[in-house]
Amino acid sequence: MAEKEVTKTVKFTKEQLKNAKEFAAFRDVIETVVKEDEKLTKAECRKRIDGFLKKEVK
Repeated sequence: MAEKEVTKTVKFTKEQLKNAKEFAAFRDVIETVVKEDEKLTKAECRKRIDGFLKKEVK
């Protein structure tokens, strides 16, 4: 019988993302783009950070 490969996506809280070395330079941006009770993957967080940084300044 073939075994199924189970892939679990790890999601992080806002605090965990802010404390991650990978996102150290973007702590202020994370504070803005992630809601307090929201959990995101690292890829989702990167996508939000990139979107925020590419916005035009008014």
